[in-house]
Amino acid sequence: MQVPTIEQLGLPEVCRSLVVKRSGLIVVTGPTGCGKSTSLASMMDYLNRGEKRKVITIEDPIEFVHQDNMCVFSQRELGTDTKSFANALKYCLRQDPDVILVGEMRDLETMAAALTAAETGHLVLTTLHTPSAPQAIDRF
Repeated sequence: MQVPTIEQLGLPEVCRSLVVKRSGLIVVTGPTGCGKSTSLASMMDYLNRGEKRKVITIEDPIEFVHQDNMCVFSQRELGTDTKSFANALKYCLRQDPDVILVGEMRDLETMAAALTAAETGHLVLTTLHTPSAPQAIDRF
């Protein structure tokens, strides 16, 4: 499946500037089926077209297969390659990625691991299932 561009999705300009940062935590929130994963995939595609980075994705399931362009991707799938998001986050740090995409933060352990990765100099992108953006704060 072709990854839609940031322009095609009509995402705000800030998505371009955020995804090229060297570290931090980007959380895309919203209800089921609103395009959170597709938005992250388009941001990864933008990064892949313009920046040299080592990217590890942890997904359930893998929705878009990213071909290496300027970035080098390693995509992991829950159940096939790892037992949990938190477990995969712990072990992927040993591979010194620049960017980590976590398909969804479902539990406190995953949230803590994502925050730790961001605090230690990685750019972490993830989704959080919430009815609205303000409710995402309550989930943390």
